[in-house]
Amino acid sequence: RLGHQWESDQIDIFHEHPGTLMCYSALQSLRARLRPVSETAPIALGGGPEGDPYCLSNELIELTLHNEGWRVHKLGANTPLASFSKAIEELKPRLIWLSVSHLVNSEQFLDEYDKLYSNAEKAGAVVVIGGQALSSEIRSQMMYTFFGDGLRQLTAFVQHQV
Repeated sequence: RLGHQWESDQIDIFHEHPGTLMCYSALQSLRARLRPVSETAPIALGGGPEGDPYCLSNELIELTLHNEGWRVHKLGANTPLASFSKAIEELKPRLIWLSVSHLVNSEQFLDEYDKLYSNAEKAGAVVVIGGQALSSEIRSQMMYTFFGDGLRQLTAFVQHQV
């Protein structure tokens, strides 16, 4: 709600940022209460692309995947897609997620994403995408395993992947 109020000029960014930080802190507290995940659990790797500063969606995805039994390696917001590819080589995840709330340059993103998807496919990983910046027009130009509008859909998908 805060983000939408800021977008429509109902509140200033100085109102929105503290609210976001409070949510982030609450999610961090929840993570500390989750049960440990097995060292043999499948690895999920993800974050947001370069130029996308939004972090709450990645926190929620991390908690969701952890709760479903995945070892999660969150790269965070604003991560170059080339770094995702390097992480795929090193960590060998079974699932890669990309939360895209903001795109600086959609053509550049799509070019870099194609390389990421190819690397994920070679590694045998499924690719899960979501986020408000992924319009149907942009998604129609992307290959992916699963697109979700929310965490319930992600939960249902990953329950069939473990």
